[in-house]
Amino acid sequence: MRANRLLVPLTAGLIILAAGLAAARWRLPEWRAGAISDRSSFASRYRAAAQGARIDVLDAPRVDLRSADIPEEISDLVRGDAEYRKYGTKAADVLASRGRGPYVDASADARLPGTGEIGRLNVVYSLTGEPLTVRWMPRNPFSAQGQASLRGWTQKESIIAIALPGASPARAEELEVFGTRVSLLPVPAAHPPECVLFASVPGSKGAFSKRFPGTAAELRAGLHSVDVMRLMLARTPVTLLQAILFLGVLTLFMVLLVGRRIDLRHGMILALASLLFTVAEPWREIGNWYPFLVAGLTAAAHVIAVFALWSAAESWIRSTTPSFRTSLDELSTGRLGPRSGRSLLLGWSGGAAVAGLSLLAMTAATMIPGVARADGSVRLPLFRPQASPLGQGILEAGLVLLAMAAAIRLPLIRRMRFGSTAIAALLLSTCVPVSNFGFALIAAAFIGGALIFVYSRFGLTALLTATIVSLALPAAIFAALHASWLVGTLAVTSALSIAPLAFGVVGVMRPEESEEGEVRLPAFVRRLETERRLQHEMDLLARMQLGLLPEKTPDISGYEIAAKSLLATEAGGDLYDFLFDEEGRLWLAAGDVSGHGYSCAIAQAMTKAGLASLVTAEQTPAAVLTRLDRVLRTSGSARTFTSLALLRLDSALGEGLFANAGHPYPMLAVRDGVTEIAIPSLPLGHGPARSYEDRAVRIGDGDVMLFFSDGLFEAGNGNGTAYGFDRLREILGASRRLPAQAILDRILADWTHHLGQSSAADDMTIVVLKRTGIANAR
Repeated sequence: MRANRLLVPLTAGLIILAAGLAAARWRLPEWRAGAISDRSSFASRYRAAAQGARIDVLDAPRVDLRSADIPEEISDLVRGDAEYRKYGTKAADVLASRGRGPYVDASADARLPGTGEIGRLNVVYSLTGEPLTVRWMPRNPFSAQGQASLRGWTQKESIIAIALPGASPARAEELEVFGTRVSLLPVPAAHPPECVLFASVPGSKGAFSKRFPGTAAELRAGLHSVDVMRLMLARTPVTLLQAILFLGVLTLFMVLLVGRRIDLRHGMILALASLLFTVAEPWREIGNWYPFLVAGLTAAAHVIAVFALWSAAESWIRSTTPSFRTSLDELSTGRLGPRSGRSLLLGWSGGAAVAGLSLLAMTAATMIPGVARADGSVRLPLFRPQASPLGQGILEAGLVLLAMAAAIRLPLIRRMRFGSTAIAALLLSTCVPVSNFGFALIAAAFIGGALIFVYSRFGLTALLTATIVSLALPAAIFAALHASWLVGTLAVTSALSIAPLAFGVVGVMRPEESEEGEVRLPAFVRRLETERRLQHEMDLLARMQLGLLPEKTPDISGYEIAAKSLLATEAGGDLYDFLFDEEGRLWLAAGDVSGHGYSCAIAQAMTKAGLASLVTAEQTPAAVLTRLDRVLRTSGSARTFTSLALLRLDSALGEGLFANAGHPYPMLAVRDGVTEIAIPSLPLGHGPARSYEDRAVRIGDGDVMLFFSDGLFEAGNGNGTAYGFDRLREILGASRRLPAQAILDRILADWTHHLGQSSAADDMTIVVLKRTGIANAR
């Protein structure tokens, strides 16, 4: 690809990113924030607030920026979109004017007054210094002392003293919501009016206070009128979708694993890379066993999700699409060349465009009534146990890959014109931080469509690059605006954003030879390719076998002939043929070559060729079989043998000679009944040398001679009962007066009915020869 063909998508991506950034700077509170006071000022504010509440701070406070004012652990109890529900489309301006977005999170180990209880005190401030959320978590919330303290509200006075300095907890209005006791206190001189809600929840939620917009009366009325069912239903689409997605990925992973159609290498590499960016939070909590345990388990779950989703999605699409190849295979082996470089650069441009689309979607969310943001456009802290730009990017790429594989594999979706985009929109809607599922679905459709375009045009490496860059690039720009607060975030996100560009430029400048050489594909892919190649070759063998059979039965005056051969596998061993010697006599051959596959097909071809060359007016069936036995022995196969029944018929007289080489005895239906033409003998092509016997047969008017292979009488039903000879003899005797084709159809219908739902284990061939006694016109 020429340089200008790379510049066009890069320029387009940057333009869309610039549009998204301009919209964010105009509308989103976190992007409108100016300079933020340094950490020390908030640490001092935290210490002063704790001292005013008579709480002993035991270590230096940890002060960070965060994108939401509610910790994830209590977000399921208290919704974080209160301002958007209260102020609607004006919420963004209200939040920006009050310095709410981003937020400052200060926390430290502390000791409560009076009880001496030790725990973690967390205070979330607005940029103007207002305490918005205060949370207390006992060191062991599940101990008897921790449970008792939470039930007894021992932290209420201290928490309210921090949330509302100088307020009296005794003046708080108490009520019960969802079985939990809460307290309401109005914020003095707040404009617009606000209230502080306090709750103490035994278990992992702790005791906390949260500032809400509105008067105490409005908040009380809102709490009393909460419809639990409606609230649950509002969360149902995303929750249900996440549950279905989790179970679906787990099931797909296990199915592919059991079927040995999965490759874990790339999933393992990406999971380990994700782990590097998710251990930061658990490591920082190592001194507090409960937060450390929760953070560690959350990080482990995230890494496992990355591993399972990517392994399942990539393996599913590899097993679905035989020609699937990706430059990711080359990159994982350390090969960087023009193809990989172009994928990285095009993926970077796609990531810039998706970042711009995401910012535009978040901006639109603040301008549409009924749509509320559940988090910031840049989620802080960036490297948290739930996700990092790298881990979240891998997950989103895996979801898009899963959507593409489903669109290819599932017939219903494959018939949909935009099936993959629809599935991607459903899956990615869980990643859009808004409370309105409909809006999330629409936004995810645009984002998913862009990512599917990147994947379809530029490949898997470009898709993975795009999803990671779409998260890292806006985070790097945001971190640059607040570099003093986000030094580590700026360094890591800049590296994630710049690395694909740098490696892409290096790859494009390298010679084509740098990517030459065989790329070792996953073992299951190589096995599937071998199976597909064998399947193709078996199909060719099956067509060759069918080509060896006569195109039609001969038209003989006074006779009817019908024949049918059914394959149990791709290339079976049954055969039949019709030949005429120099005196016009019919030679009818029916045989079966042992086994299936190549050696069987070779023996079939040799048998047909041998009959064509050996059948002459001077030969008898036994002599032909003897000479054909010597021919087949030259094939060199010690395991292949051929059974063959051979009839030479003088059609005018109805007299013939019959010889048999180990083939099932033919049946002759005459007026008095059905008999077998039994000639014990050995098959051709294997074992000691042998000779064969000719036996005279006569076919009178209305008589029927039936040839068949062992696949007819050995076929078993679901109970393991073989079709046998008795039913065949009965059907043949009862159908003797019917035309030859009708006799064959009756036998075949009865045989099929006997099989039921079972499949035949061997090929089945029937040849019906009937003397009508009426001369047919040639």
